[in-house]
Amino acid sequence: LHLKITANCSSCHTQQSWTPATFDHDKYFRFDRAHTTECTTCHINDDYSNYTCYGCHEHSRSKIREEHVEEGIFDYENCTECHRSGDEDEAEYLWNRKRRGEGKQRQKSEKSYYREYGKRRKHDNDDD
Repeated sequence: LHLKITANCSSCHTQQSWTPATFDHDKYFRFDRAHTTECTTCHINDDYSNYTCYGCHEHSRSKIREEHVEEGIFDYENCTECHRSGDEDEAEYLWNRKRRGEGKQRQKSEKSYYREYGKRRKHDNDDD
């Protein structure tokens, strides 16, 4: 977890103690709508490096696989890599940019998109 975030310990921890630690969750996965603030709801180990979305989102693995494979996406286990706020439209926007080959411009454009995107517009509709 730490290697992915920052080398600056004081951005989350104090000099007096490692816990409680603070974490700006919005930089990596924005909480919106019904997302809980209880870490253990999503994180399945004590160092918070593993998480799951399947605990709350009632996606069937076969349906998720089918939806991704038909779009040519075969690596779909890390939900937040594309669904950073949990919104399927957000992932579609990023995936379309990637398919059009807007690679080097993509990083700046993504940041701009997230600023404009704000809160999730609607709840994902595949939780049936």
